[in-house]
Amino acid sequence: MELTVLGKYGPYPKAGTGAASGYLVSDGGVTLALDMGSGTLARLQQMTDISRLDGIFISHLHYDHTSDLLPLRYLLEDLDRTLTVYTAYDDSEWYKLLFGHPNLKVVNVDSSSVIRLGSLTLRFYDMLHTVPCLAVRIEGSKTLVYTGDTMYNDNILAALVGADCAIVTMTAGLYGPAFIPAVTKQLRCDALTAPGLICGALGYAVGTFLGAALFWIL
Repeated sequence: MELTVLGKYGPYPKAGTGAASGYLVSDGGVTLALDMGSGTLARLQQMTDISRLDGIFISHLHYDHTSDLLPLRYLLEDLDRTLTVYTAYDDSEWYKLLFGHPNLKVVNVDSSSVIRLGSLTLRFYDMLHTVPCLAVRIEGSKTLVYTGDTMYNDNILAALVGADCAIVTMTAGLYGPAFIPAVTKQLRCDALTAPGLICGALGYAVGTFLGAALFWIL
């Protein structure tokens, strides 16, 4: 299994090659994109032939995870092909705008869904965010978990059981360094516990004291 980071920034892309959220997974002849934030379509075309893309998973419908679906529709028209998008149903105008197009076929999934995509099996887990959000567990030659944006919840740990790799993108509300040992245990990688705790503690301390300093100054 091969994982390519198309973009990691939010809520907008950075100057240069800093695209918003997007990843590419390739395994067993299957290629799957995870989220399509601003700037990811250009990066995606650098990494693979769009005509060989087998599908897209969208974790949730915030703009920094979906906006490049709009220009993708023009590209699909030129290629005269339809691409399947797996995502949770969202009763919003943005959902209707994104998927009201013949070249994007939306398949609504939830935590009970299991999708077979070639050699890959996709399972989904409910996350905690300001809009409906799903994590995806991709099982192939390796097992990868991508959470999308989320606050801490027990479904994260459930999705991580036996996984080889995880992309956990936490929004504000991460319960600090205490979360690290639980994650490294599920990933069966205790060597990450100490550096994870150090980074978590430093980040928590810097954020806390910086916030206090700004409060005092202002």
